[in-house]
Amino acid sequence: MKHTGDSYFDSQSFRRLLKDYEDEMAQNRPIFMDVDELADIADYYNLIGEYGKAVQATELSIQLHPGAVYPLVFKAHEALDRNDFTQARRLASAIIDKEDIEYKYLVAEIMMAEGDVLKADTYLTDCLRSVSAEDTDSVCVDCGNLFLDYNHDRLATKWMQLCQDKSSVSYQELRGKIFYIQKKYKECIQVFQELIDVNPYDARYWKTLAEAHFYISEMDDAIQCIDYAIAINPDDKDCYGLKGDCYIYLEEYAEAAKYYGRYYQEDQSNMELNYSYGVSLIHTKRVEEALDIFQKIAQAIQTESKDQTRQLYTDLALAYAELRDEEKALQCIGHIKDEDNTPQEMVAMAHIMLCFNHIEEAKELYIKAIHHEEANGKPLLSMQIAASLFDNGYVEQCYRLLKRSISVFEEPIIDTWPYLALCCKETHRDEEFLYFLKEAVERAPKRTKQLLKDLFPLGMEVEQYYDYMYNQINNKL
Repeated sequence: MKHTGDSYFDSQSFRRLLKDYEDEMAQNRPIFMDVDELADIADYYNLIGEYGKAVQATELSIQLHPGAVYPLVFKAHEALDRNDFTQARRLASAIIDKEDIEYKYLVAEIMMAEGDVLKADTYLTDCLRSVSAEDTDSVCVDCGNLFLDYNHDRLATKWMQLCQDKSSVSYQELRGKIFYIQKKYKECIQVFQELIDVNPYDARYWKTLAEAHFYISEMDDAIQCIDYAIAINPDDKDCYGLKGDCYIYLEEYAEAAKYYGRYYQEDQSNMELNYSYGVSLIHTKRVEEALDIFQKIAQAIQTESKDQTRQLYTDLALAYAELRDEEKALQCIGHIKDEDNTPQEMVAMAHIMLCFNHIEEAKELYIKAIHHEEANGKPLLSMQIAASLFDNGYVEQCYRLLKRSISVFEEPIIDTWPYLALCCKETHRDEEFLYFLKEAVERAPKRTKQLLKDLFPLGMEVEQYYDYMYNQINNKL
């Protein structure tokens, strides 16, 4: 049995129930369970990603309890996922107890799925009149969550505000989720931090906190929250994908590849994460593995957008360039080269041309990219060209371009300073090296550590870089 992070599904009572069910299924013996027990079992299987077993438990429940609410609601949701509204309505009509609130939620959800959100709101408002006073808050929270599932945060807020008890856990959860949907991540963090103070063992809270921190670029906090979520529920593959996202943002590609790989073992259907996994593998020189993933993505997205296809072929070309396979790299470029190329695509193509010493073609593409880029994008594009030059061994040209950038652009990209320090180190410009190293440490400490750490003793803090190099250089003089 997998750990879920849900207090009920991880309880001893549910474990016993599940074991009884699985033992009976394994022995092919008749199962005698009530509809609620089978609904819980189906929900558990759905939660851990074993959808086939969830459907099996639901079908059994329908056989044992025809017309019961929960299995028919489950099947109706399955139909809605396929946009089969006719089947969803047929299943809803088969429910015997039309006064059950779950039936009413389903009717409203079908309305929402068909695009009639205001009709659903009116319908639920009418339903609320027949709800007892002690159940009103619970129904309002459920309705708020239902509208939030369809990204209607204003209606979700309206239903939340109908609640009397503003301190309940369910109310606060809804409030935090609304902040999240509205991209008010700091407010979301505050709400879920308070919920964690009450229940520190809820993996869902830690995961939502991690996502909120991620979206405001607080990567250290995001990683710490993910680690707590994994400690509570090590079987949640989404945590590993999110941790990979954090590390790829930090450009710590080996760590990113490790966690994306853990996700990939469980699920290969997420094209976005597969793509990020492939990128991290390229950066860690595991190019053959990256190619295998990119080729699978290429097969899967044949009918997707032109932008996706071009980005994929760009990265395939970069992968082949790492393998020094000029023919295949240039074939990939042939798939994307046209009059509509963005300046960034031109720089990527130029980089690959430079890898194979097609210097004139690369130069032409670099110039064309700069010419086509808008003014506010030029500092970043210049930095990308400089990095390409450096990676291909054109250190002097990289140095000159970056020196020009700091004189031309009012706000150069912060990577400019550590790259200039690297160029000066490579070209033995000791005085300039110390100057740009000091600027890099002050302006871009994280990036400086990423790019220059190999020049310093293992584990040295970036704040010590300047003094260390100052002493090293002056002791040689």
